[in-house]
Amino acid sequence: MGDDFEDRMAQMRVIEHRMQKDGIMEGVELELDPIRSLKSAYLSATASATADLVYTPPTNKVLVTKNFTLTNRVAAPVLITIRDGAVDLDVITVAASDSVVIERNYRVATSIICLCSAWLTGTSYSFSFWEYPLTNRNVTPP
Repeated sequence: MGDDFEDRMAQMRVIEHRMQKDGIMEGVELELDPIRSLKSAYLSATASATADLVYTPPTNKVLVTKNFTLTNRVAAPVLITIRDGAVDLDVITVAASDSVVIERNYRVATSIICLCSAWLTGTSYSFSFWEYPLTNRNVTPP
């Protein structure tokens, strides 16, 4: 019982900030911290639609998905197409009144768009992702 004093004492911790090349400004910037930079976007369908925009990365950024959840409220299986703008990334079948969590990495430069073969109120999509600045710009060698 008397050994927990050290656990309650304020401790000094070293936090390392690493640098990375910024391909846009051709300078140096702080490397992203994957824990603090994880973001999420959620979309819930409220009416019948064929496609819905989930998230658009800000200018000069791309995003990489970590995982996403697809929820189908229709009483039949549906096909959900994941797109980066007009480019199909994946087509996934979700069973009737079911949810799936998918851990796949997709690089999205334009926008995350979901197309669903059938919609019902409560159909939803949730994406977890990292946003990265555009780097590794092509430059002419000297």
